[in-house]
Amino acid sequence: MRWTFTLSLWLFAAVGAAPPTTQPSPSSRPASKPSELRLEDGIYRLSSLTSGTKTDFANLNKEAETLLQQFTKPADQGEIYYTLTSINAQCGPSRAGETYKLSRLAIQLVVGPAKRLRMYIYAGDSIQEGAGNGQPAIRRRAVAILYIKGLAEAEALHLPAIAPDLPVVPKYEVSDPNDPIIKEHDKALEAWDRAAEIRELIAERKTLIGQIAWIYRNVKAADSELNEIVKANVPDALLATKIVVEIEGAIARPERPK
Repeated sequence: MRWTFTLSLWLFAAVGAAPPTTQPSPSSRPASKPSELRLEDGIYRLSSLTSGTKTDFANLNKEAETLLQQFTKPADQGEIYYTLTSINAQCGPSRAGETYKLSRLAIQLVVGPAKRLRMYIYAGDSIQEGAGNGQPAIRRRAVAILYIKGLAEAEALHLPAIAPDLPVVPKYEVSDPNDPIIKEHDKALEAWDRAAEIRELIAERKTLIGQIAWIYRNVKAADSELNEIVKANVPDALLATKIVVEIEGAIARPERPK
């Protein structure tokens, strides 16, 4: 039997673009039976129930509870809480309390480093948007602790200072399924995925640094408070010093984090 097939690969220029895939979209897959439900199908179902501030959160939470009962592994539940946090966070201050609660649950369970950093950001942002109680100084410290913990996790990954370019994944055609170029293609896709992951992590690190700088830029005795919080939450002395230097450098640059 002669095998003939084509694998098309593309050059990606846009930041955050995803490599091509031959997998059908969730909407085109046959519906799974409840007993055969995959986690990704359930996550897609949750996402499909969103409609901004008009989202039926009672229905969304009911669906989420069903998923949590079916998928009991910590990592799986982390993905569910991550999805719920993201949905609530996109609705702004009106869902700040729920965003905070869900993000704290997600931080305890979610595995992916980029997702963990995003949860620290959402948790801190939700306090700034109204979650919780307390005087401004108390709330500021609570926000800073979350951002600094996230930043400590980011710095522990030893990320490069500058995001790498996304590598080229060329287009090719082969007729032999054992052609060595297929392995080269797989390696190219792996390199693309890794570069994309590093770019995302660097972006989250930048956001964390910028957010900390923003809340302390006009605070008297900011240096002493920052040093105190970093020392209490970052056991590694060298890492703590690096974080303080980064934040102080960002404070000196008067720009709003994006």
